[in-house]
Amino acid sequence: MKLLIVDDEYDKVQSMFDLAKEANLQVEITHETSAASARSKMRQIKFDMLVVDLNLPSQAGAKQNANGGLELIELLYSDLKAHLPPSVVILTAREDLASEARSEA
Repeated sequence: MKLLIVDDEYDKVQSMFDLAKEANLQVEITHETSAASARSKMRQIKFDMLVVDLNLPSQAGAKQNANGGLELIELLYSDLKAHLPPSVVILTAREDLASEARSEA
C-alpha cells in the first residue's frame, strides 16, 4: 500500500512511521509538509491512502492555515492531473474540533 502523509509537524509524522513499523505493515510511506508539495506529488504518484493534517500550510515555510487540509482536498478533486486516493483521513490536534466531532458521533 502506498500512503501519503501531509503534515508539517515532524513529531506526529515520526509517530505514524513508528506505528507502521511496529505493526509490521507493508506500506510505502511518502511525507510532504505542505498542500502545494502534496498536490505536486499526487500528480506524479498514485497513492492508496492520503492522511492529511487539517491545520496545514499552503506552501513550505508558510503560516499554517486552519482549514488547509480541507482546501487541499478540494483542490485535488478539481485537479484533473491529480491521482485521487480511494481513502482520505483528516487529522487534527485542535481540541475544539475533536470535541465537536465526538459530540456529533
